[in-house]
Formats: sequence, C-alpha cells, structure tokens
Amino acid sequence: MLIDESLTPDTSRFWSMDRYRHGEPMPSMGKQILADFLGSLGMSEMISLPDEMLAMLGEKGPEVYKLITGKSFYSMKECLENYREATC
Repeated sequence: MLIDESLTPDTSRFWSMDRYRHGEPMPSMGKQILADFLGSLGMSEMISLPDEMLAMLGEKGPEVYKLITGKSFYSMKECLENYREATC
C-alpha cells in the first residue's frame, strides 16, 4: 500500500542523462530551485517571487512528465483549444 507521494520531482531526484556532467551539480527538477533561490537571498520568510522564478518553477512539472512518459504535457487551456484534434 502506498500512503504518500512517490516518484514526484519533490520526493525523488530526477536527472536528465543528457545534462549530466561529471563533477558538476545537477539541475533540480523540483522545488529545490525555489529553496536555492531563497537561500541565496538569505530569506527565511514569505516573499513575492519574480515572474522569471514562477515561470521556471512552472516548467518543471511538464519537463518531468515528458521525461517519464515521453509525451508532451498539455495545459487545460491547450486541451480545450485543441479538443477537436484529440491531442490530449
């Protein structure tokens, strides 16, 4: 029985083989990006995030989805716009 999250970018480490460079840190595909950003600012409380950071975080879920499934992730808006072509 599985009780909690499994194989999500925030509970497991997903890395892309084509991005691997021996001895270099691997780019995070989870919320570690946000933790690193806040840590670099010395922040320990809630702040407003820059749009660039929000966009970067928003790209991680679809990136991991594609790595695991080999399929593109479509937003609800894209699915509704393309429903006639049955792309989702």
